[in-house]
Parts: sequence; structure tokens; C-alpha cells
Amino acid sequence: FIHSVNQSAVTDYYRRGEDNSLILYATHFHAYGAGIPESWPEGAIVETSPAGIHVSNLHIALPDVTYIVGTVSDHTLTIGEETISLRDLCGRNAEVLFTLS
Repeated sequence: FIHSVNQSAVTDYYRRGEDNSLILYATHFHAYGAGIPESWPEGAIVETSPAGIHVSNLHIALPDVTYIVGTVSDHTLTIGEETISLRDLCGRNAEVLFTLS
């Protein structure tokens, strides 16, 4: 998604946990802004480059994840090689809940 304050891309990477939780295992962003953590769990690897800030080695288990689809910028969901526009699928300002069963 595009961060609403600093207008730069944020990419979160999830995988399925053994208990069907969503595991945030990495994130990539270009600049800190509202809602982007400034500190990370012990063991996280934070790498800064001209391409942005990449945080890996995360293991943050979440029972579900909710995004509110942007009005200015689209949120997209990428699974494998397929990218889906959440704006096209759900509409602007839609609350989208991701959960596994």
C-alpha cells in the first residue's frame, strides 16, 4: 500500500502460521511515518539502503489483519505472481479483513 502521510510504498510479507495465524515475517518501506514502528522485536534485522528500509527476521503472529482500502492510493494483495487491486475488488474506504481457516 501507499502510506497516507509520507506517500511512499509499504510492503508487508505474511505467511501461514501452524495455528492458522498470519505471521508477519518482513516489511519494506521507504520512510518512517504514522503507524510504522520505530522499534522492532529482538532479533529483527533492519537494513537501510537507497531502496528503503527492509525489516526481516520477524515472527509476529496475528489472528487476523485488517486494512482500510485507500481513497487516494490503492492497496494491493499479491499471492505468488498474481496482484489483486483491493480498490477494484472492494471499493475505496472498504475495511478488508484477512484471516485463515
